[in-house]
Parts: sequence; structure tokens; C-alpha cells
Amino acid sequence: MKTIFFFLIAGFSIQVSAFDIEMSDLSLMNNDKEAEIKSFHKKDIQDFKHLIYAPEASVISDIFYQSMFSYLNEKNVKCELSAIDLFKRNLVAKGFQADYSSVETYLKLLRSLHVIDNILHEKLALINRDIYELGKIEKDIVSGRLKEKRRRGLSRRQRSLKEYNDVESLYENFEYWPDETELCVYQEFNYIRDHVKNRKGEGELSRKKKLKSLKYLNELAYKEFLIDYGTYLKLEYMRDNDDYNDSYISLENYFEVIFKAKNKLITNDRLTQDAKTLEMTQSQFSTEAVSRYNKLTKRKDLYEKYSATEIMMLAQVLVKASRRMGVDPDVEASAPVIIQEFSFTNAMGERENYVERLTLDPQSQYNLARKRMRKDILDLQAMDQFYKRTIYYDEIVMAAYETGYLSFEDIEYAVQYDDLWNPEKSRFEKIKDFIFDVAGYATFFAPPPFNVLATLGLSITEGVIDSKNVRGEDNENISTFID
Repeated sequence: MKTIFFFLIAGFSIQVSAFDIEMSDLSLMNNDKEAEIKSFHKKDIQDFKHLIYAPEASVISDIFYQSMFSYLNEKNVKCELSAIDLFKRNLVAKGFQADYSSVETYLKLLRSLHVIDNILHEKLALINRDIYELGKIEKDIVSGRLKEKRRRGLSRRQRSLKEYNDVESLYENFEYWPDETELCVYQEFNYIRDHVKNRKGEGELSRKKKLKSLKYLNELAYKEFLIDYGTYLKLEYMRDNDDYNDSYISLENYFEVIFKAKNKLITNDRLTQDAKTLEMTQSQFSTEAVSRYNKLTKRKDLYEKYSATEIMMLAQVLVKASRRMGVDPDVEASAPVIIQEFSFTNAMGERENYVERLTLDPQSQYNLARKRMRKDILDLQAMDQFYKRTIYYDEIVMAAYETGYLSFEDIEYAVQYDDLWNPEKSRFEKIKDFIFDVAGYATFFAPPPFNVLATLGLSITEGVIDSKNVRGEDNENISTFID
């Protein structure tokens, strides 16, 4: 399958808060993390297979880049719906169709060519769907296909909701439907949903319960003439189809991670390697194994739980562990040494001193690095920034993978050497499970660099695949590193 890749340029730096970027910076959107398509069924590729090798593919990619460039550099409000609107306008300007179905196909094409990853494809596909459905409601209202619902009196539930909700204030920005130039539809909807109280006046509710109360509150706002019928139907559509917010990743949050964290820690030796080709193959695993590991990538979980800064902090834990192991290719490290001084009085009554110097063997060096890594994780959890969040070992590895410090070869190579540290098949199967969670079952075809493999492989068996160490020895004093 044809593959389009753009790789990180050394020295890359932007101000993400303003999204003031160059066109070349958009290479960070390209997929170099996810080997398997998860955001749509692979059989759908047959519908646009003829485009993959056609000249139109590169044209559509260029249109997409230009659209995202304009969107990200917008100095005013950047609303999610406008990202797809820009793409559609630019498609039309170049003579392409830009209806819902066509844009859906183009987005799948871009994912198949690795121009975008699973996360961005999923977000943009949902935006495209919402634009179509909201526009359809508008057309049906204007054409008269939808007759306006009669405004009846408030129900008992609605009267209770009115008592605890400032309905007029909640819906004031929907007096007219937001046009995405000053107010954003998603943000305004989320504001209402997040601030709604139930009929008992409780505001700390699950999203499911908030959406249930919102059903009656939307109708209440319509009955009270705070919104028109078209707005009522659109809000009800968004309440019923709140998929965009399911992952809690907005486009702004996504691009913040992309531009501030992704591939920021690639080692110098990997920057000098030839570009790797991402192929859709089964690697060394059987078809039966592949079917068992058809799971969503953990990248999405990482983006949902942590900010760009936090991902960098998580990745640094494994960076420091690798340096302590002496396997970071960019760092020269000596073997750890324990020095103990002794002082005593000899037979002549004189004070004598001598120093005992013990150089740690590789296993002890590993034990030291592993214990220090565990302490680093606990130190992070103690910070206010990670308050009430448990940091898992697999998230440390995933963050290192996202920032580019670990390559896919590092993870896969560690699996192949399971007999060196763990001959139990059930344990090995769990390791394979972790590998598939990370990037599917494809392989980057390049000789595996033996840089952080020792640290990663041993760390996996010490706790990564269990997500959280629960063994007795790991609950002992974290300052103790000699077992």
C-alpha cells in the first residue's frame, strides 16, 4: 500500500498556545505511531482503493494540509466545525465534491495514506457527520418538512429543573445558532451540559445523568421561548449524539500534544537513520493471535488522561532509567559505583583509613535503575499536577513511545527475547497483548537499534504488563535498591 510520510525536523519549535506554525510543522500530524487502522473498517478501503495510487491522492493531501494550516493559524476563535468547513471550501475550489459522503471518503483516504492517525481521523469524521446532520435539520426547517412542535405547559420535572437552573443564562448564547466566528457550537453545548443540575439541585453528576436532565431542559428552554424550534432540534441531536465528546479530546488538546510532545525526545541516532516504512503486515505473529489483540490503541487513553507537558514528564521517567542503565545512545554513562570509607586505629595507635570501591554488576545496575524508576513515578504522583491520578507503568512506556524516545522496534524487539527473562508463556502472552495495544500488529522494517531495549524489556516484566505492581517486594521502602 502506498505510504506518505513526513518526518520530524530537528530543532522544531512552535508556540502552540497561538498555533503560529509553518506549513512544514504539519508533518507532526502524519501517522508514525499506529500501525493498524482502528477508526474505520479496513474493508472500506475497497471503496476508494482506486484513489490511493491516483494523482488525486496527493492533491487531496495538499488541500488538507492547507486547510489545517489556515485553521491552526486562525487568530480569532478556532471552532472545531470550521476545520471541516475549511477543508470543504478548499475542496470545492479545486474542483472536488465536498458533500458528506465525499469528505468521509477523503478522510479515510488520508488515514490510509498515514497523513493522519486514528485519533485525528476519528475526530474529523465525527465533525463531518455533525455538520451534515445539523445542516439537514436546518434545511428541513426552512423547507417546511419539519412542523414546529407546540409549546405546552411545563411538566413537574421541568418545573423542578427551572427551580435549580438559571435557564435564561444557560441558553443565552443559543438565542441565535452560533456561526463559529465568535462562538463555537461544541463549546457552548458543553457549557450547558456541564453546568446543568438535576431536579434535586445536584450538579456533581455523571455525564449520562447530565444528558438525561438536559433532555427536559432543552424542551423547557423551547417552551419558554429562549430558543427557536430549529435550535431545539439541533441541541437534541447533539445530546443524542455526544460522540465527539466521548473521548474528552478536543482538537485543541490534540494539536497541543502533537506540537508540544510528539517526537520531542527522538534520540540523535534515530534522527540519522533512514526513514522507516510502515506496512500493514502481520509481523511474526499468527492470524489467530492478531484477532485476539484487536483493541483500540492506548495512545487515545494517553491523550485523554494527560496534557502535553505531563506526557513529557512521564516519558522523562524512562529516559532517566535508560541513562542509569547506560543504554541511552546519546549519553555516555559510567557503571554505578558504591564507595564506603573505613577508619580504624591500628596496633601502633595510629588512625588508618581505607576506601572500598564496589562497581555494580549489570544485574545490580538494572535493579538500581528499576527501583529509581519506581521512585520517580511515585514522586510524580505526589505532585499537585497529578493529583488523584494513578500513574501506571504502561503509561510511562506509552509516553516514551509518543515522544519518540522509544521506537516500535524497541517494544517489539523486547518481546522476541522473552526467554532471556521470562519463559512463562502466559506472561509472554501478556507482553504481546501490551505490544498490540501500543501499535497494532504491523512492523517498522528496519534493524532494531539496541539502545533502550534492556531497560524497556526488563521494565515490562517487572510491572508494565501488570499495569501496577502489587507484589510485596515492590511495596517495600522505595529507597532500598539492593534486593
